[in-house]
Order: sequence, then C-alpha cells, then structure tokens
Amino acid sequence: MGIGVSGLFFINRFLDLNTYIFKALFPEDCCLCGNLLLSKEGRFICGPCWDKVNYVTGPVCPCCSKPFVSPDALDYSPAYLCGDCRKNPPSFEKASAVGYYRGVLKDIIHLFKYQGKRGLGRDLVKLMNQAYKEKWDGYSFDAIIPVPLHRKRLREREFDQALILAKGISKSQGIPLIYGNLFRHRWTESQTNLSKEERWRNVKGAFSLRNPTRVRDLRLLLIDDVYTTGATITECAKVLKKAKAKEVNVFTLARA
Repeated sequence: MGIGVSGLFFINRFLDLNTYIFKALFPEDCCLCGNLLLSKEGRFICGPCWDKVNYVTGPVCPCCSKPFVSPDALDYSPAYLCGDCRKNPPSFEKASAVGYYRGVLKDIIHLFKYQGKRGLGRDLVKLMNQAYKEKWDGYSFDAIIPVPLHRKRLREREFDQALILAKGISKSQGIPLIYGNLFRHRWTESQTNLSKEERWRNVKGAFSLRNPTRVRDLRLLLIDDVYTTGATITECAKVLKKAKAKEVNVFTLARA
C-alpha cells in the first residue's frame, strides 16, 4: 500500500521541522575562527572571516596580474608588463584573479578542495561573480572552459572544483559553458609541493582537445581556482590557441 502524495508531504514537513530543530539546538560554528554562524552567513564561514579576504588591487601586471612589489610601479604605464611576461610572453591574452592566495582565502579554498566543503562553491562563485564586472569590463566571451582534472584525480576528489566555479559564472553571466572538450590526457603529480621549474615540466603536453574545431575563432575564458606559476593555465591556452581559438583569457579565484 503506497504512502500517497499527502503522506509524502507530511513526511517532508516532518523532516524539515527536525532539521530546523537540530540546527536550533546544535548551531554550527565558523570553520575558520570557531565563532557561531548567523543564519544569513551561510553554512561554513562567518561574515567577519569573509571580510578578511585580501583582494587583488593594483599595481599589477596587466597581462598575468602578478603584483608589482616596487612602489615605483605606480608610475608605470598601464601597458607595462612584469619581467616574466616580457621574457616569456604567455599564450593567453590576460589573466585576472579575485584575491591573493594567502590568509583567509587560501584557507577557504583548502576547505573547499580538500576537506569536502563542497557547499562553499556557491559562496566562491558569488565572490567571482561580484568581481567579474570590474575585472572584465569591456570584454566579451563566446564560451567558458574550466581547467580539467585528470579522471583519476576526479575519482579521488569526487568533484571538479574548476567546473563548479565555471558553471556558476556561466549561469550568472549568460556565457555558454564548454565542458569535456579540453581534457587532461596524462596523469600529473599535484603541483602543490613542486618548484616553479618542476611545475612547468609536470604539466607540459598534458592537455588535449577532443574536438579542436569546436573552439575555432572563439573568445574563451578559462576558469580555475588558483593561479600560481601559470604553468597549467599556459599549457591549456597553448592547446586552445593551436586549435585556432581567437582569444584566451583566464579568470581565477586566487593569485599566488
């Protein structure tokens, strides 16, 4: 004998009520500072911790967004490139990031990627969408592409952090998402503990396109969580440019 629609309705209401009572009796704490979370602050991070995010501001390289350390950089032309970009021009047109990969933002990304706090993806997407207009004013993109994980890494992590970010930006900005065409055909070590030179060697030739004609003449925005040395992003951009993509730009949550 089935439960029926009315029975399911009351069961769901009962479950919702239990969830409400549980949260009232056992309120959650901020994962970073331990303070009690207010209902409007989300599930993991409190408002005061979010306020400590160190946003990327000038002066930075107009190509890769690397911060200029010297105060004299304030007097540089807006077109002045950092030493890295002048010595080895990137295969992408411009890379921009929301914040610096340190402090609170670094901790939040680690919770998201490595400690199963997938719910933070919604808040991180919101952060990127808030910065999108400022970072990409005057730009127009034909498609968004997330930097892909290798299938083995995807099985280990059980979700693709770049894809979560890319989907959120695609939906909010109304830009089509291309997923699965760019893929990582070769397993690579985690970049985390590698030197700058090792990072470049590690990802060299690791990416391919299943259908190169799909990106021909398109203005693309690559999405990833962190820009460290630019090795991964550069390899992806090279593959896309080889397939005759018109333009490749990069938007990341954080910049080392």
